Amino acid sequence: MEVRAHNLAGVANVLEIAAMADLGFLSSTAGPGASATGSPDRRHSGVTEPFISLTPSSAQGTMSSAEVEGDSESHGRRGFAGATVGTRFVTPHGLGLGGKNAGYAGGVGARLTLDGPLAPMGAEAQELRAGAGRFSGTLLGQRASDVPAPESDSAPLDIAFVNLMPDAAFLDTEAQFLGLLWEASGQINVAIRVWRFWLRGVPRGAAVMQRIAQSYLEIDTLIGSPVDALIVTGTEPRAAKLDEEAFWPTLAEVIEWSADAVPSVVLSCLAAHAAAKLFDGVERTLLPQKLSGVYRTDVADASTLSAGLPTPIWLPHSRSNDIRTSALTSRGYRPLLTAGESWTAVEIERSRARFLMFQGHPEYAANSLLRELRRDVRRYLSGERDSYPQVPEGYLDGAGLTLLEEFAQLPTTIDRDPAGIAAFPSDALELHIRPSWSHAAKSLYGNWLGQVLGRRSESRRAGQIPVASVPVMDRASVNA
Repeated sequence: MEVRAHNLAGVANVLEIAAMADLGFLSSTAGPGASATGSPDRRHSGVTEPFISLTPSSAQGTMSSAEVEGDSESHGRRGFAGATVGTRFVTPHGLGLGGKNAGYAGGVGARLTLDGPLAPMGAEAQELRAGAGRFSGTLLGQRASDVPAPESDSAPLDIAFVNLMPDAAFLDTEAQFLGLLWEASGQINVAIRVWRFWLRGVPRGAAVMQRIAQSYLEIDTLIGSPVDALIVTGTEPRAAKLDEEAFWPTLAEVIEWSADAVPSVVLSCLAAHAAAKLFDGVERTLLPQKLSGVYRTDVADASTLSAGLPTPIWLPHSRSNDIRTSALTSRGYRPLLTAGESWTAVEIERSRARFLMFQGHPEYAANSLLRELRRDVRRYLSGERDSYPQVPEGYLDGAGLTLLEEFAQLPTTIDRDPAGIAAFPSDALELHIRPSWSHAAKSLYGNWLGQVLGRRSESRRAGQIPVASVPVMDRASVNA
């Protein structure tokens, strides 16, 4: 296998899993942090899945054959549902192929061979489950020679994804954002490569650190790298003030760098509050109680980002802090989506970047608020919090609320017995989640991807393509 340092993709539609060792920054110039001569960088030594390639959800291709052997972890309804022929996903627990719900392939010691096209989403016959571990194998798909040149408008978008979430939500958050990006990609019909990064300062357990070692890059490999867009997640606050968080110096560096280097940036929740503090000295304020639920959301300003969105829509919020809308509008921020007197999304230009900042969570899965509620109930039962958590507003129907009331009256709940969490009716409650925001989220992120594509083209015409100060993010083409 030959690797040349000028074209990142390798394969646009499908990554060849067998090639990952060579593409994993062990001894090639295939990605962030690699040197021009091909010597490995200690910051990403051992990373075997440097990026995820997402085929546009509207694309149609063929897979003449696919042979996958290895392991994945069965994870219920978590993960991706494949929808297009020949699409390949790296999920938090392995490889997902077209099918219903999780669509995981493989199994402990299992070998799966597929001949012909994969079924579209919703075909129960293609639902694939698995055991535990990792994959090896080969998928046949688009060849490197078929990948558009990097300077082409049809070349894949390179998106940096910085995951700040705590361990309990780390993998789910990755799956939510990547799944949403893939679903939204059909509106631009351009492949996306997502490069994953992590920040020190968020406590990590062994399991997530293993995942990070396999698939995430050190954040300093991002600084100076030419990416088309950046997404930074929020995280659960641990300090009273943002600048007291252990990760604050690095997060601040990333956000400040992105203003001069990245055309399009999405900041979620805590990261959005961090940008307001950095750029304009606006401090968040602690709410009297956590805001959790699904709220009516109105389009406040017609723009390319809100195009095609019905009004009203319903979007989830989950936060303990707030920034007043007036504190932002007085400094030039433009509200795009509002929920009552609060803002859900605002937009601002800083230097060469356009920031889209969210207090709401369009990326959330349907059961994300339910999982957070269960986490907070567990903390209450174990004595980690003093008060029983409030039920998310506007989230469950009447029958679901009744189920929660019954759980709250159980002796184990009243007595705050930690073992009582086993009786929390998660599965039953999932049947009573009332609103759906998936269509609105897909439209919103599809519009954003269109904006990313447009701003990349504008930057190229203006000669403003970012140039790395060191040869990181080398674009490697692979010829087998």
